[in-house]
Amino acid sequence: MAKQQKSYKVRFLGSKQGLLFLLFAALIWVISALSEKYTAVVPVHVEIENDATAVILLEKQLHVDASMSASGFSILYRRLFPRKLVLFTDEIPALDLDKPLLSTHYLANSYRQQFPSRNDLHTQRQTIQLTDPAFYLNFIDAYGDNAKSLAAYKASFKHWHISTAALESLRVRQRQSGEALDYHKFLLNELEQLSLSPDMIATLEEEVQVLKNATGLRSALAEVVSISTQDGLGVQDQMISISQLLDKIANLGAAYQSLYERISSVRIELSDIISETQHLGESVQDDPARLQQVEELLSTLHHLCQKHHVSDAAGLIEKRTHLQQLCEGAEALDEQIETRSKQVALAKTALDAAAKTLSSQRQQACNPLAEALAKRSRDLGMEHVQFSIVLNPLAAPTANGVEEAALLFSANKGIDFAPLNKVASGGELSRIMLVIKSIVAEKSQLPTLILDEIDTGVSGEMAKAMGKRMHEMSRHMQVISITHLPQIAALADAHYKVYKTVVGASTQTFLTPLNEEQRIEELAEMLSGKDVKASARVHARELRNV
Repeated sequence: MAKQQKSYKVRFLGSKQGLLFLLFAALIWVISALSEKYTAVVPVHVEIENDATAVILLEKQLHVDASMSASGFSILYRRLFPRKLVLFTDEIPALDLDKPLLSTHYLANSYRQQFPSRNDLHTQRQTIQLTDPAFYLNFIDAYGDNAKSLAAYKASFKHWHISTAALESLRVRQRQSGEALDYHKFLLNELEQLSLSPDMIATLEEEVQVLKNATGLRSALAEVVSISTQDGLGVQDQMISISQLLDKIANLGAAYQSLYERISSVRIELSDIISETQHLGESVQDDPARLQQVEELLSTLHHLCQKHHVSDAAGLIEKRTHLQQLCEGAEALDEQIETRSKQVALAKTALDAAAKTLSSQRQQACNPLAEALAKRSRDLGMEHVQFSIVLNPLAAPTANGVEEAALLFSANKGIDFAPLNKVASGGELSRIMLVIKSIVAEKSQLPTLILDEIDTGVSGEMAKAMGKRMHEMSRHMQVISITHLPQIAALADAHYKVYKTVVGASTQTFLTPLNEEQRIEELAEMLSGKDVKASARVHARELRNV
């Protein structure tokens, strides 16, 4: 039996060691795995902060995902403790406050504002902006050097918008409180009619007991006085006799002196008791009217305690104080609204002045800008093009001004002006966008301009003209053009080929600089396709010699 027990203990110890070994091995594997580099999606918490006096957004927290390439430890840490991006409502365009939607477009613009760069990037979809009136305003402001006036207007608009929102918030509170104000005043009036004190209910309940038992109470008090004051036999006379006897022996020792002093004290206390008893007996009266009055008052107090969910008069006093504060707060709200209304009026006056200055500068820039657009567009093959820029007033101020801009376009003689986005072809839009980019680049003195297929919808001589325009622009700035047109690529100072290829199990993108012969071959391929012909190579060399 002993051997079996020992064998059991040995097997048990072995199992514990095995388990520890497995745990240790698992730990080593986890550490090794987490040390590797991974690409994974981690959460990012976007928190919205807003001015309490301005607006309240429907959602104050958003959760977005971000791709992260790092060690497993870093990815695990970011999943457990996500990064937090704080956005403030006063940084969000004011027009978006009414529709608090966070889009990738806004986040991208927010990033660009936080990390400004004197570079410009044209994307394939950016030509769509030619249909957006806000784009025209930005263009006008860039051409007219309206940055200071625009900044002053935006500051004034922000102040006016926040003040207006705060005023509306106060008015909402006023409407909400106004609905309850009359009821609060009624409740307060109920409590103020009572001279409340903390022990009022206990005092009144005691008075009720006295009034209900007035006859018996008065008789008992009179009997006490009679017993105490009866000649010769009353308690008071007996106390006097005892005091006289003790007085005779008081000088015989301290103990006797103490007895005499104590009996003297009792005599004085008894005299006060008799006097107070007589007074109380005289004050107790049968008063049915007073009894009814006190009982009614007690009933009212008990009813109010139930109504306000308190237990005593002290609770009613606290409720009264609270109601007073509510009513005073409603009155103070009127004063706040009056003060805020004056602030809104002053803010609106400042906004109107800033808007007038900005609008005047925009109006002055319209005709010269339209002429500059026409002149440069003619250089790109639109011989008879004309532009007209019109500013139309808006019903209410916006974050961008008090007007919207319309770019009117006429491509041929005798054709009336019409909105650009309605009558211009895709190729015309591309050329016009290039013209706009060139004007903005010159005005802003951009060192770098990146154009991603700005030549969409253009070919032949028009593509050649656009290429020449880009080449002229490159004398003053770095111009990077992503294009599929050989007419444009041939005019570049440097040519890079972008291509994809499969490496292992993944597709990778490469950027390769081309020498002159490689450029000729690439241009020929752009002209004729993969099956490059000799004529295409000849044409490519002609393009390079232009």
